[in-house]
Amino acid sequence: MTGLPRDLIESTYPIREASPKAMTPLTPDNPAAGPVEDPSRERIRRLFEFVRALDERRNPIRLNLSDHRWSLPLYGLPKDPCVRLSREGRPATGDDETVEYLRVSRPKLTSPPLLPEELEGWLEPGLEKWKAVLHVIGERSFPQADGTVQTEKFEEDPVRPVALEGYREDRAAWETAETPARAAFHMYERLYSLWSSMKREGETAELFVANSLLSMKIPSGVVRHPIVLMRVQLLFDPEVPEFRIVDAGSPPQGYFELLQKLPGVPPQVFQEIRAEFRASPIHPLAKVEELEAWNRRLAQWLHCHGDAPETSTDTAAIPKVLEEPYLLWRSRSAGFAAALDAIIEDLDRSPHLPPVLAGVVNPSSEPPHG
Repeated sequence: MTGLPRDLIESTYPIREASPKAMTPLTPDNPAAGPVEDPSRERIRRLFEFVRALDERRNPIRLNLSDHRWSLPLYGLPKDPCVRLSREGRPATGDDETVEYLRVSRPKLTSPPLLPEELEGWLEPGLEKWKAVLHVIGERSFPQADGTVQTEKFEEDPVRPVALEGYREDRAAWETAETPARAAFHMYERLYSLWSSMKREGETAELFVANSLLSMKIPSGVVRHPIVLMRVQLLFDPEVPEFRIVDAGSPPQGYFELLQKLPGVPPQVFQEIRAEFRASPIHPLAKVEELEAWNRRLAQWLHCHGDAPETSTDTAAIPKVLEEPYLLWRSRSAGFAAALDAIIEDLDRSPHLPPVLAGVVNPSSEPPHG
């Protein structure tokens, strides 16, 4: 344990001898011994608790979506045919049996209306940009044949203000019609940026579709993070071109380690929440009514005034669990804590210890040879 913080070692892995009573075996011949704690089980549990605490110190629990590498909301999507979300997944077309949740194709963008001839040279450059602001050049100078320069104001020709007003109306109508395609293109760009990053960084991170967003204030900061996650894959077809989010063959999982940061919630509640989720996992893109029912139960588990409103813009000390799906790209190390929690929980439930682990904490007991 050289180099490890002493306070971490002492607080999470205290060295203590098991009492003789703790070593009393529970057998049919000794029913009065009562339920006792197996010293090997306790040592294994303390070992994993130590590793869990060390991991949390090196990889702190993320409280906010912004703490991760990348995220993208999947609610309020552009109303454009190039963006298609399937709440429960759908088989891809053709012979592809992959379950698909999201498909984003690159939309075709249109150009703004042509500038009327009367306005040529009277507006500042940049009209080709999206949401460009029209800046009128109030005064221009025109060279004359005799070598003099004549100055002319924009309003001197009454046709120009009328043409400008008509052009403003045309651009406003074009922007209204073009807005869904521009929003879809922005989403396509976000996915392209993610795809490029995933290609560069390889297997250092993983992609999830996530929901049941917990929103509340705690002493250490603001919590705004989804609780229900499921790993997915990002596929790119350059011939279309389009991106697809498809099933990765992994079951839904809970980000329950975050709940341990909430003040005033007994550890037994975390165990009950994990147990219920394990028995009946909820899909992050299940039907809205199913997710809202789960969100209400989770919020009420966490606080007597917990709620699951349809929308919420404020953050208070009372937890709210919102139906807001996201795509979330996070470091793989972020899932290590959940695996350790599951191991510790299994140690408490399982009647038998793996012989290899028993041999680690108790070298005198060798695992059987097969």
